Amino acid sequence: MKEVKIPISCPSCNGKMYSVGYDAPWKVLKHRSWQVCYECGFERSSDDFKKTLFIE
Repeated sequence: MKEVKIPISCPSCNGKMYSVGYDAPWKVLKHRSWQVCYECGFERSSDDFKKTLFIE
C-alpha cells in the first residue's frame, strides 16, 4: 500500500488529506485509491473526488 500527501483540504474539518492506494495483484482487479484526512479520518474514493470536480 502506498501513502502520498496531497495538497487538498478535508471537506469535513478542513484538515490535511493524504492519498492511499494499492496495485491489484491480478489484472482482473483494478487499481484502487482513496483519500483520508489526518485529523478526522474522513474517507472518500478517488473516483468520487474526480466526479465532484466535473460537476457544473
